[in-house]
Amino acid sequence: MRLSGKAFGSTILAIAPVYPIAVHRTFVMNAVSGGRARRASPLHGIDEDVRMVSGPISVMINRFSVALVLFAALLAAADTLLWEPGKVIAVEQVSTPAKEPDPSCRSVPKGVVPPAQCRPANLRAEQFWRVTVEAGNKRFVVRPYRAQGLLTSLNPSETVYVDPHLTTASIIEVAVASNKAVRLRTDQGQGIPAMVDSQELVSKSPQKVEAPQRLWAAISVAQPVYRLNEVSTLQLNFAVVNDGDTAANPNVEASRLFINGSELKDWSFAVSNVLPPGQALSFTYQMGSRYFAMPGVYTVRWEGPNFHAAEITFRVM
Repeated sequence: MRLSGKAFGSTILAIAPVYPIAVHRTFVMNAVSGGRARRASPLHGIDEDVRMVSGPISVMINRFSVALVLFAALLAAADTLLWEPGKVIAVEQVSTPAKEPDPSCRSVPKGVVPPAQCRPANLRAEQFWRVTVEAGNKRFVVRPYRAQGLLTSLNPSETVYVDPHLTTASIIEVAVASNKAVRLRTDQGQGIPAMVDSQELVSKSPQKVEAPQRLWAAISVAQPVYRLNEVSTLQLNFAVVNDGDTAANPNVEASRLFINGSELKDWSFAVSNVLPPGQALSFTYQMGSRYFAMPGVYTVRWEGPNFHAAEITFRVM
């Protein structure tokens, strides 16, 4: 049977307060102290030697019980974290040299808890990874570290920073545990904890959406059938109309002309004009004797970067 984090945490929370009592009672029944230990009798109490030995053990067991409760609370809380999609903005490996203690540290009496600037843990050299992430409307600068296990939590030591194995633009999920801690993950696991160095709101300005260009284009010839001796006068008429609400450049100079499916390689225009709304651009190109000198049926198509004219068909006899 496999328990979820919340179920397992609830189970430990249910049994942890009872566990040290049961172990303590077992110890008292079986403790040995220099060969003078006696079984405790419910009627006569507990022997003094046994009590002296069992005291420290009881403290240790109760401490273990507290660790169990905390561990169970973490497991139960892991299921309640709210994960939201995020992105890695930057990853930087940082090394800081060891610091010299403040001169005032020499005057701290022995047995007194030293101030922060005098504690060895705050003076040693450090190496950590500074990761900048964005999630929702917040940007966090964090330092990932190794989560303590159940046994190591009994004797907490200095924070061990770890390489998160993340790169810029990596897609991750972020869960805010408190204003000083978050969790990062790239899969559906519990992720890794990270210490928050700073956080700020990110104001994302709305992107400007340009109105789509609405251009209508057409080509035409004067008549559907030409005699071979009339080809020299054959002209193609071109027109583009701006049907949009804003000015638009049809980029006619970048347009392409196709005759019977083949693009003309020497087709080019020096026409560039911005069309106001509701205005038209039209021009004529005489090209009969060059492109339509042979009898046949011709299909012509004209298109630009943002317009497409319907094909036309005519015949030369």
